[in-house]
Amino acid sequence: MVLATAWVALTGWVGSWTGWVMSASCGKGGTLHMRGARPGASCDNTMLAAVGFWTLLLLALAVAIPLVAAAVAMKPWVSWLVTFSLVPLAAFGVVNWTGFWGILVYAAPMLVVALIVALVQQIATVRCGRLAP
Repeated sequence: MVLATAWVALTGWVGSWTGWVMSASCGKGGTLHMRGARPGASCDNTMLAAVGFWTLLLLALAVAIPLVAAAVAMKPWVSWLVTFSLVPLAAFGVVNWTGFWGILVYAAPMLVVALIVALVQQIATVRCGRLAP
């Protein structure tokens, strides 16, 4: 739950960032060329104004929902599934590092934390003698 809350907070903060922070096109040419940006959006607009509330919500939910699912289920196999689901999200962030979706790069540190949590959970269930199916 802590990771999910941190991710939602980060996404909310990203909504206040301007195009100058989020898009390489602003730094190069001074114009906002970003997939999903509203027509007429400029580098001076916040991400909330440039891409809209629903896009920010999608970004928040893409990472938060699997993390919440793992926290609620408390099963090692769910934790491992969620850990591996963060890999393509982080990879997508790396591929799109010059634009809005590049924020998914921050799924990589969460992947490391999720890996540690999944390992600890797996070791704890084995030591307690009750492997979850």
